[in-house]
Amino acid sequence: WNYGFGGAVAVPEIAGWLTTDADSTLASNTYSFWALGTDTASSARSPVFAHGDPLAPSGEQGGFFFNFASGRPLLNFDASCFVYYTDSPAQDDSAWHYWTVYMDIVDITKSEVYVDNVLLPIDVYDVYDCPPTPWTGGLALFSADGYYFDGALDDFAALSGNISSSHRTDIYNDGAGKRWDESEYYNISNTLYYNDLDSITP
Repeated sequence: WNYGFGGAVAVPEIAGWLTTDADSTLASNTYSFWALGTDTASSARSPVFAHGDPLAPSGEQGGFFFNFASGRPLLNFDASCFVYYTDSPAQDDSAWHYWTVYMDIVDITKSEVYVDNVLLPIDVYDVYDCPPTPWTGGLALFSADGYYFDGALDDFAALSGNISSSHRTDIYNDGAGKRWDESEYYNISNTLYYNDLDSITP
């Protein structure tokens, strides 16, 4: 199965997020998206996506954050089951970059984060609470654990398994991007917009 949406969605200064029932089952999947991040704080904890209720205390479960701590992106599976990657200026330089995030729920150290088709090295990880507990809900974008994303996303897709290098390269298209063939995924047409609808601009 694959899920996704096309067309840029921006969340400006007012807090806002969107949720969907897609991707609600714990599995090793790839998340593919273009992102434009603007929060340069080294501990901005800027959430791109997570799973479940974004306002719940455990709302960061199954989440990916820009600048979570010391300027590093975080791939968070559960409380003490996470991977930090090395800092990348693509998190917050106010320019569009292509990201793929592969979450390996069997061995989190095999999870991969690519930005503009370049693999980010792992900085540190913790496997104390691994494997992660099942997700409590579907994908939630732009918000997790009381934090909000500053910027915009485009062409977000959740894909089963780890996509191939050729697939990733094809989508990146030397930085020009390439629209998904809509026949490849189920459109997230049942997305629910919560909190300050006017602040979310398709």
